[in-house]
Order: sequence, then C-alpha cells, then structure tokens
Amino acid sequence: PIWARADGVNMSIWTANIDLTVDIAEAEEVVPFTLVQNYPNPFRETTYFKFKLYEPSTVTLSVYDIYGRLITSLFSQEKRPRGKYIETFEASKHNIQPGVYWFALTNGRKLLQRKMILIE
Repeated sequence: PIWARADGVNMSIWTANIDLTVDIAEAEEVVPFTLVQNYPNPFRETTYFKFKLYEPSTVTLSVYDIYGRLITSLFSQEKRPRGKYIETFEASKHNIQPGVYWFALTNGRKLLQRKMILIE
C-alpha cells in the first residue's frame, strides 16, 4: 500500500512492505468453523449470531460479560451437521444491563469469540 500525508505545507509519501509468504503448517490447518460478528452491533434488545460449520461438530455458543463470567449458553455440546446457522439472542431474557459482552463458539479444541455491545 501507498498513501500520502500532509502536515501544513509539507507532503510526504508513505509505503509499507507486506510479507505474503505463508507457513505451510498454517496453510494446512483445517478450520472447522467460522464465527461472524453479531448483527446489529451495537444492539438494543435483539441481535443475531451467525456461524458456519465446515464439518459435523459438537459445539457450544455462549455469552460472557466483560470479566469473562458466563452469562448464558445458547446451546452447549450440541452435535450439528455442517452448514450455516443463525442464532437469536434477546438481552431481556438474560436480565443483562447495557455494556460490553463477548460471545464465543467452541468445539472443545478451537475457540472463536467476538465482542458485542448492548445499548439502552
């Protein structure tokens, strides 16, 4: 990438070197699932978690507070076939206050998490 920067009357051109090499062990790693950012985010009452399983998996989808305490598990150790999924999260059902929370999807070996914000 190349970009320009101006500060007053001076103009400078900046570039960045990007290493496009890939570690072979990393390239061969099988990703069992993906977890997309919740939508909408921030949210008021209801938000949606979207994820995709690339192989049949036993997974858990949970919500945590900013301190890492478990708020709820939408499902726990549930065996699901490969495919795309959308789960609904309603804040009022879990009696939580506005703030920052985390949601996480795990199969016991791999964990993906995203930050979400509940507003008034």
